[in-house]
Amino acid sequence: MLNTTAFSLSIDALDFWLERLTKFNIAYKEPQQHFGGEVFIFLEDFDGLGLELVFTDKDDRKGYNNGYIPQDYTIKGFHHVEIWLDAYERTAALLTTAMDHQLISESSDRFRFGTEDRPGKYVDLFCTPNVLKGLAGSGTVHHVAFATPNAETQLEMIDRVNAFGLQHTEMKDRKYFTSIYFREPGGVLFEIATSGPGFDIDEELASLGEDLMLPEQFEENRGHLIDVLPEINYPTEKFR
Repeated sequence: MLNTTAFSLSIDALDFWLERLTKFNIAYKEPQQHFGGEVFIFLEDFDGLGLELVFTDKDDRKGYNNGYIPQDYTIKGFHHVEIWLDAYERTAALLTTAMDHQLISESSDRFRFGTEDRPGKYVDLFCTPNVLKGLAGSGTVHHVAFATPNAETQLEMIDRVNAFGLQHTEMKDRKYFTSIYFREPGGVLFEIATSGPGFDIDEELASLGEDLMLPEQFEENRGHLIDVLPEINYPTEKFR
């Protein structure tokens, strides 16, 4: 399974987030370390989805700030995804040959690959030969998406996946991007998605996410989707 999704923050944000999680009564494990000085906190969402907050001095991205968290302590983006596997070798071969990754770090049971050695570019393979195979449902991640610039590079990736001997879907038009899907040797679903045309083709970037935008094929179900999708409420108290 794609077991844990990790988010990147400044190393200076650790104390703030320990206090914040305690304030909101969110259970978490005490800070631990991956690969030297990388500190992380593990927690779960309400469906049991594994999440990590990773505190590092290697991320120079500017975090998203809506006024509720001080800018210096905001989440900067994804740090890595963690895939649990019986054995890592064939998945590692896929990453390093067909998908332009390289081995960044390793320990006895964890192997970190990336297209670059910086947060947001990492895939961690964690060897767990004695655990049960995961099943899809609440508390699981459906797939992990990798970006490719455009349709031309996506076709190149299709050729590479074919050469590696993996089956894939046809190219799917998602309006905001096109995608192909395939299962890596361990069974986790991978997506190769184009970076364009982007989510701002039908609304302004500054107001992105304020309204429910749908590809045309789902417009006829808009009423039903509005009824069944959960309502998202931001906190009402801004940081003082």
